[in-house]
Amino acid sequence: MPDVATLSEQGWPEATFDAWYGFAVPVQVPLPIQQRLISDIQAVVADPALQAQLRAQGMEPANLGQKAFAGLMETEIVRYRNLAQRARIVAE
Repeated sequence: MPDVATLSEQGWPEATFDAWYGFAVPVQVPLPIQQRLISDIQAVVADPALQAQLRAQGMEPANLGQKAFAGLMETEIVRYRNLAQRARIVAE
């Protein structure tokens, strides 16, 4: 669609959309189980074969850790909330 202006060209430079994947569990999950999940998931994400597969699909694997991932989610929530408010998008 070469004749369609990008969102940035239309005055919305902050309207970027990245896809990311993560894992979350309910807060009631016992801490030892949470820690085991974190450890196992980090080991899987660190696997060079998996990283190669993800990169072959155009993804960039990242092993953020619990606090950094929570920060990413909060940043994304604020960004999309601000974008929706600016665009006057309301939930129905």
